[in-house]
Amino acid sequence: EKQKKMIEENKKTMILQARLERKTKENDRREQKDNDTTSEIRERNVNKKSDDVTQEKSDDAQDPKEEALFVLNLALKMMIFIGLYFVSFGPSYSFLLLHILYGSKFSGTSAPSVLGAYCFYVLFMGVNGITEAFVQGAMNQKELQKYNFRMISFSIAYVLASVVFIQSWETTGLVLANCVNMGLRIFFNRRYIIGYFKDVKPKNLVSVLPKTLLLVQFAGIFVITNTTCFFGCNAEDTEGLGVGFLKTLFPGYCLYHVAIGIVCFVVITAQIYFGEWKQYKAHIRKLRSN
Repeated sequence: EKQKKMIEENKKTMILQARLERKTKENDRREQKDNDTTSEIRERNVNKKSDDVTQEKSDDAQDPKEEALFVLNLALKMMIFIGLYFVSFGPSYSFLLLHILYGSKFSGTSAPSVLGAYCFYVLFMGVNGITEAFVQGAMNQKELQKYNFRMISFSIAYVLASVVFIQSWETTGLVLANCVNMGLRIFFNRRYIIGYFKDVKPKNLVSVLPKTLLLVQFAGIFVITNTTCFFGCNAEDTEGLGVGFLKTLFPGYCLYHVAIGIVCFVVITAQIYFGEWKQYKAHIRKLRSN
């Protein structure tokens, strides 16, 4: 009986030990499982953060073509603004400039009209210079050879335009013929640039043309300054309209003509600075950071 009791107690002890071992193993498994789950969650979080950082960098980084288009647009817009200043103020103040520098020897000839036409040519020449430099830099050898043949056709168009325009506007016609030549080259360059960037989807790029309001203001300045020039600097009756030595320096209504020009210049420059330049600086900072 004692042996039976001892055997039963041993069995119970072994059963209890087995149960304890099972519970211990189960607890170890649960802890291991919890640890694995925690490590997986941590890895997922780390991978997610790294993916987010990579995505942000990829979003901020610009494609080389997109960056090139951004720089080209910015350069063109700045050149267009400079050209619009020449177009708006140049023709109406060319007479006054020549009269101050050389007197009636040149201001009484066709030189003011030639200089005024050249102010339009500055705009065409500047835009063509930027676009043509980009096009020739992006072309391969075969495309450059084709472009040289096109240049011959542009030269022929210039000669024909010169013959026609000289008959109507004499020396000024040569400048206008040059404008036609530059306009044709700009048109071809524009077509090539559009094809070159056809696969690019630019984001937050600067528009080439100024805002409509600024274009209207430049056109208004052109009309106003040319009107004051026509009724001012070309007027014969100047009695009582000059002030001291300015009367001899500025013929006719030119004193008021200059004052109106200064006001227009300050107004349009302020519009560009507050409406456009701050935007340019933001884009330039972004370009430098990239």
